[in-house]
Amino acid sequence: MRIHGLFQKRLAGDDALLELARLRFDEVAMGPEIHSGSPADFAHQYGFRPETASTAVVHLPRNWNVLNTDHHDGICALAGCAAGKAFGFVIHDLNEIETDPGGVLQNLHRLATRLRRIPNAPILFVEYAVGLDPVRYIDFLRKFDDCEEISACLDVGHIGIRQARKAYAAKYPGEDACALHPDSPELPDRIEALAAAVQSALPVTIKVIRAFTASETPIHFHLHDGHPLANSKFGVSDHRGFLAPIAIPFAHNGRRSLPPLFGPSGLRKILATALTHSRPEQLTFTLEIHETGGRLPLGNAKHFFHHWKEIRNAEQMSHWLNTLQQQAELFRAISAETTSS
Repeated sequence: MRIHGLFQKRLAGDDALLELARLRFDEVAMGPEIHSGSPADFAHQYGFRPETASTAVVHLPRNWNVLNTDHHDGICALAGCAAGKAFGFVIHDLNEIETDPGGVLQNLHRLATRLRRIPNAPILFVEYAVGLDPVRYIDFLRKFDDCEEISACLDVGHIGIRQARKAYAAKYPGEDACALHPDSPELPDRIEALAAAVQSALPVTIKVIRAFTASETPIHFHLHDGHPLANSKFGVSDHRGFLAPIAIPFAHNGRRSLPPLFGPSGLRKILATALTHSRPEQLTFTLEIHETGGRLPLGNAKHFFHHWKEIRNAEQMSHWLNTLQQQAELFRAISAETTSS
């Protein structure tokens, strides 16, 4: 069972930011998930990989999809460069899985055939990303149980947020839970429905995990928490860590905050479910957390930035990497409890 984190420059700056990332990843023995779409770019970023990393994962460009044969060419070119270096590629699913499943199936099989010809090519993990009906997603990806080149990337935050929105809309038709914010005047009247919707996220997420981990196929996970009220500067309600509550300006159940979709107890159930039906070596996880609000002194990484006149971005990057480190340690503590129980 391997833990990865987003490995990228989150802010403007030169490769000193990647040096900082490598150091912080090495400190907690975390592997990289690299965003890349070309052999040259992959080779450059891979050159900064953590020394302790036994493997890497590559997240392909978000606009690439399996219905575009030009993108097939790009995936295979990148696979030739990353073979033996990257364990897997992550590509987003698409709405055509519901509207044209035959076309998507045919194209994925064509791509799998091409990847099969590349020795040690990465597995293509199809990420739950666009908000499909989870049952449709499960049924479609299970068609590849006997195909070693294709598998699933289960993004727990995306699954959870989709379920919370669905449950809230069932109570208030035509309303979107993610359109609320802590200062919304209607929130005090909607708080019980919102809390119930959030609580429905974990059971659905566990159901999806059970459906996939019953097979012998390697599974990749994107791990992050969220909440409908947690709209970030990136315009999303997830990609948060598992430790932060959601502050609200009034008391609810004796506290002026709401728990996130999962929290540490939910993460414990997610890992326990995955490990109940799968061998640890079949599972890889990436902490896909975007939080960058805050600054942290560079400490033992100060020497990477001696040529920088303004280190604000470096200290923000340091803060984000510290968040990833904290979440990696939480992951390891929970996984150790799970495997020993």
